[in-house]
Amino acid sequence: MSGAGRRSRLDQVCVDIAPSAHDTEVAFWSGLSGLPVVPSSRFAEYSWLERPAGFPLDVLFQRVGEERPTSAHLDVSSSDADAEREWHESLGAEFVREGPNWLVMRDPGGGIYCLIRREPEAA
Repeated sequence: MSGAGRRSRLDQVCVDIAPSAHDTEVAFWSGLSGLPVVPSSRFAEYSWLERPAGFPLDVLFQRVGEERPTSAHLDVSSSDADAEREWHESLGAEFVREGPNWLVMRDPGGGIYCLIRREPEAA
């Protein structure tokens, strides 16, 4: 995916969960998948399912700062998220805001996704 010397790939599905539902939701998906939950060492609001060998995507859990229904969005990792942003915008995406290590984008249909400033792993 990408061009002009940069690399990107669909990296993970991020499940956005309200604080009151977080522990129950994470336990549900861990139980359903049979995969253990790995807490983030950098950000307390994140954890993910331990990805089995050969599985192409991570499942990330994000505790959001408000009470709302659980939702999910896609994350794309990129070796150059700023250049990737320009390319996505040329295809019809809109920049929404910047986070500490990601860019929040809106696709042409109105869906939110993130460009992550992280070197894509080989699938």
